[in-house]
Amino acid sequence: MVGLLFLGPDVATGNRLGFDHGLRMIFDTPFVTKVEFSPMTKVFLSYSRRDDAAFRAIQKEIERAGFELVDLDVVPRSEYFRADLNEGFTAAKYFILLWSQAAAQSAWVEQEVRRALKAWSKDSLLLACLDHTKLPIGLRDLPAIRSENSRTLAADIAGKLHGLEHPPIQVLQQKQREQQEQEDQQKRAAEVFISYSLQDQDIVDTMAAEIKHAGRTMWIDRSGIRTPQRYAGPIVSAIRESKMVAVMCSRNAFGSDHVLREVYVAGDFKKPFVAFLIDETAMPDNFLYFLTGFPRVPVKGVAAETIRSEIAQVMKE
Repeated sequence: MVGLLFLGPDVATGNRLGFDHGLRMIFDTPFVTKVEFSPMTKVFLSYSRRDDAAFRAIQKEIERAGFELVDLDVVPRSEYFRADLNEGFTAAKYFILLWSQAAAQSAWVEQEVRRALKAWSKDSLLLACLDHTKLPIGLRDLPAIRSENSRTLAADIAGKLHGLEHPPIQVLQQKQREQQEQEDQQKRAAEVFISYSLQDQDIVDTMAAEIKHAGRTMWIDRSGIRTPQRYAGPIVSAIRESKMVAVMCSRNAFGSDHVLREVYVAGDFKKPFVAFLIDETAMPDNFLYFLTGFPRVPVKGVAAETIRSEIAQVMKE
């Protein structure tokens, strides 16, 4: 918070009253008016130092638009830097991931993706691409600002930030509807959130029926709420209110952006998982990180009665 002290002419100049007396008046009389201003909105920008020229252009445009860039070199160089990095990320309202070939080759890419997904869960993520390098899984289907011209990209980012901070009435109305959906979900919170790929719809429907047979209520998207055009709020709310997250593991799921986002969000909420292995695809590291140590239910080639028994068991836990 910034404060300004407005003084009367005699106090400001010391005329007739004397300088010492003028200073005393600052503290001893009601003649002083204090005006407070809210601090500028903070923005955290993650980038590769090899893209420093683009970073400088973006920094200039962001600050010109009235935002404050968190003052950190966002590519960590040591273990000691992580605390400052996390503090800067927490302090920022918006998170910008500047993506490029250089960023993709960074040893810290996984950490940056996790931060980006956390920002997505708060509807505060901005993706900006300097070239045609593919975004990592979990981010590929989200809207991104793209330009190989640093100045153009910087101007577009500043414009997008302004739009997020001062949204048009249509966006506010949409967010109000999303908020209502979240409140409705809280009233009918399901015990099990089902995360799956739409390409596995048939087998997922069978597993969902078995979970229901085991006496558990479920949240499963059948209305397209998980499309990237929608806000993260309803999904995040459904995961937060659930008691367990069932991940329908398959080659399709492991390649799905929205499944990975849901797993990351559930992990942040420290939700227990159940992994349904609906095919024999090996689990990649980014899923293993969250699902290791939790029950697994093999599905492919397993008799229906055995699956039902396994589900009944894990749903009791």
